[in-house]
Amino acid sequence: MTKKSISALAGLGGVSENDSELARSWSVRFDRLMILLAIVMMPFLVVIADETVGEQSERLLNVLEWAVLIVFTCEFVALLMLSNQRSSYLSNNWLNLLIIVVAAFSLSGLMHGVWLAAARILRIMSILFLTVRGLLSTGRWFLARGIPLAIGFALVAWLLSGLGFFLLEPTIDSFG
Repeated sequence: MTKKSISALAGLGGVSENDSELARSWSVRFDRLMILLAIVMMPFLVVIADETVGEQSERLLNVLEWAVLIVFTCEFVALLMLSNQRSSYLSNNWLNLLIIVVAAFSLSGLMHGVWLAAARILRIMSILFLTVRGLLSTGRWFLARGIPLAIGFALVAWLLSGLGFFLLEPTIDSFG
């Protein structure tokens, strides 16, 4: 199996290399947005899996779930409309559609217990997969500036995780 078919089977096929130039250029833009979303979500991965979160944390998780729903829906609909090979795009990106449906069910309150935990784990995995897809699709851009970007991403992740723990842990009195 080729690398392309494995990613398509995993639901992360992206826009085909044979598709329109406009769809491919927007795909790269959305990949970068997905990387940003993944970086923002990383500090909250622990909170997503915790069932004993407080009311403030629950509101934050709802905001993040709305962000996931909006970003994934915008990406999926925009690339589906721009694609010349819509059926291929739909079949190669089934995971995005599944994430949209799961996020919508999660926000509607129809999913509880084990199903909600499974949905959140799926969301975490998909964000990690999309980060990998985004880094691979912007390989030349990333490798040309790799070390400064890696340091920058690490710094941003460190600051966001510190801010997340400051906001979510009631025993912490200061950010510094």
